[in-house]
Amino acid sequence: MEKQWVYSPYFVTGIGKVIGEISGSSLIKNSEKEQYLPECWNDKVLTKFDSPIKAMAYFLVHQNYYNKKEIVNLFLRNFPSERKNIERRINFK
Repeated sequence: MEKQWVYSPYFVTGIGKVIGEISGSSLIKNSEKEQYLPECWNDKVLTKFDSPIKAMAYFLVHQNYYNKKEIVNLFLRNFPSERKNIERRINFK
């Protein structure tokens, strides 16, 4: 499976979705509702994952601000279309 989820300590929300790649860089959306163009980030500052669950777990371990529930809620607020997928994979509502 293609790695389409990313974590970066430079993102306010921690997790983004890769929507395209250009020679060592990735185009990232931090939310499905973003009205502006995606941000271009150098792949050297990104950690890529093949699932949002893995990205959230990495985010939980590599930051000191949010607990598990807050990270999941933050992710679902930014990517509401992933709700059923997330609820099916983890025991969280």
